[in-house]
Amino acid sequence: NPNPNPNPNPNPKIAIIDADALVMNPSIRLERLIPADAAARGVNLILTDDWSGPNSGIMLLRNDAWTYWFLDELYAQELFVNRRPPPGLSAKPQWPFEYEQRALHYLLDTAMWRARGNPAYEGDVAVVRSRVYTLPQCAMNSYFLHPFMRRNFKGELPLRDFFETAQYIDGDFVIHFAGYKGARKQNLFSTFADMAEESAQRLSEEQGGRRGLALDGDGGGGGHGDDDG
Repeated sequence: NPNPNPNPNPNPKIAIIDADALVMNPSIRLERLIPADAAARGVNLILTDDWSGPNSGIMLLRNDAWTYWFLDELYAQELFVNRRPPPGLSAKPQWPFEYEQRALHYLLDTAMWRARGNPAYEGDVAVVRSRVYTLPQCAMNSYFLHPFMRRNFKGELPLRDFFETAQYIDGDFVIHFAGYKGARKQNLFSTFADMAEESAQRLSEEQGGRRGLALDGDGGGGGHGDDDG
């Protein structure tokens, strides 16, 4: 059982955003991303899926003891720090994903994680999944797929099928440059940072609410069940 939070914080929610993500529409309040019945359902973690399953680039967390336990557990998975798994632990020569993304798939025991013959999480997967709520991707984690990223990060799948659900468009809350490296990522970040300043002056909250933001009890998303990932 997780220990009580030793340093209580008056802020009820925590947002974790990757360094390669930008808030493009600050008129969207985080409260709009949280289902009205999240507390009643025991939701501690809100994130989005992409074509590979849950993505840790943008996460909203409830500030309580279970969340502190979850973050400790997530970042304690030192087994996944090295790119290559120890002999006999995986059917593949390399772990998928990067860093905490690997640990997230491990704790949720996702379909993609299992399909690669990776080790199963020894904790209570059902409890972890029950605490996770998944939003439509562009509610808070839009990618920049066009024109550069026509295939996924491993070149395994055409991305045109994901433009509607993953591609950033004007008015989205956050753009995340996942998968980009080096100068291209720096140039994209710089360009969109300038655009973010301009859009902050002109976008209304209604313009930003087109994709998965007007949440009710169901919220257009859901828990992370066995078939997710």
